[in-house]
Amino acid sequence: YEMNKSVNDTLADLRQQAYRAGQQIDVSLYYFAGSRVHQAFLNVDAKDVQAEPVRSPDGGTPLFDVAGQAIRSATSRPSTENTAYVLTVMTDGCDEHSKDRNGAALGELIRSSLATDKWTHAFMVPRGYKEKLLRLCPSLSDGNVAEWDVSDAGIKAYGDSRMD
Repeated sequence: YEMNKSVNDTLADLRQQAYRAGQQIDVSLYYFAGSRVHQAFLNVDAKDVQAEPVRSPDGGTPLFDVAGQAIRSATSRPSTENTAYVLTVMTDGCDEHSKDRNGAALGELIRSSLATDKWTHAFMVPRGYKEKLLRLCPSLSDGNVAEWDVSDAGIKAYGDSRMD
């Protein structure tokens, strides 16, 4: 429940920002089930995005695969000089089942996307997983990985921190 609330809060924030700024904000959402990556939607206008159904974690986290797929998908679309990208990854675990890429391969994708000066990457991992993620993917910056408490209180604290 906690992860779903966080995802839906983020989607609602993006929808409000799109209306307020009068900007086109395209959103894609991926999730994992076991070791498989699923795409809930791809490049949907944030104004049209609705709440996601509750999904229950069922073990297995192909974190590097899904992050890499999201970066590749976004960069394959036509862009302008004003196009910017934000990759936000929220997970209740660390990489366990990626098949297409390891931390070094994702790191190279992240480095090349950052070189365009159009990307921001943010990873939200459970408390205790930050060091492991930074060790597995050393090109991630410490400041781009935050830990959260996997609980209703942790979700509330995360939501409150976004409002500051």
